[in-house]
Amino acid sequence: MIETLEFDITKRLTPYPHACLRLTVADSEYAWMIPNEMPAATGQQRIAIGMDHDPLTGESKDMEGDPQDHGACEIEYSNKIKIIIRTHGTETQGRFLIRNPSWGRRTNKKLWVIEKLKD
Repeated sequence: MIETLEFDITKRLTPYPHACLRLTVADSEYAWMIPNEMPAATGQQRIAIGMDHDPLTGESKDMEGDPQDHGACEIEYSNKIKIIIRTHGTETQGRFLIRNPSWGRRTNKKLWVIEKLKD
């Protein structure tokens, strides 16, 4: 089952620059902080840190920054520990695997890995 949604990437220029990836699915929102930038080459991996949501607004905290990219996105596969998405953005295009490895699950599901997949 393929589900279409929106994504956006915000570049935060703090003392520790990072990108924030946010997926918006119906009334839900999922967000990760990615140190440095999104993986660009096939097989390249980055740590992704799950971001908390504001209980009042339902939006991810700390998403302010310079918009880097946005567009449509499709979820090709999803379960509790793995999501495969295909992005159709201006700069960020292709398939990505976002997974919660066993060592990340031991940290209350905060640490994930995002990997650029072959198209």
